[in-house]
Amino acid sequence: MRIRNHTILVTLSCLLALFVAFFVLRARWQRQVAEAKSFCEALVPMIERAHSQAGSYPKQADPSWWAGRSVPALIRTQDFYLSTDGSMFLLRFRDQAPVMDNIWGFDSRRMGWLNYDGY
Repeated sequence: MRIRNHTILVTLSCLLALFVAFFVLRARWQRQVAEAKSFCEALVPMIERAHSQAGSYPKQADPSWWAGRSVPALIRTQDFYLSTDGSMFLLRFRDQAPVMDNIWGFDSRRMGWLNYDGY
């Protein structure tokens, strides 16, 4: 009976530790997503300014947009900005949480966030 009680106690302790670890990681993932979204949203006025000056959206990201700012961990500056024909743009990043729909994209057509699967 003692061994059984000990086994139950160890099992419950492990489950509690996993539960706590999940919520700690979840909070970290949510904070990283919020930081990346905020970073992208701060770039929109600069991108819109470039659009109003040139008549189309830039086809490549301009590093001056984030010069002097720290880039969040989820942002890969080499490929987070997309504009194939200059008619729209998408700012995207991958959420590190192990879930479906792990890509976040700020779409200029909606001026809002999309959440989808695949990069």
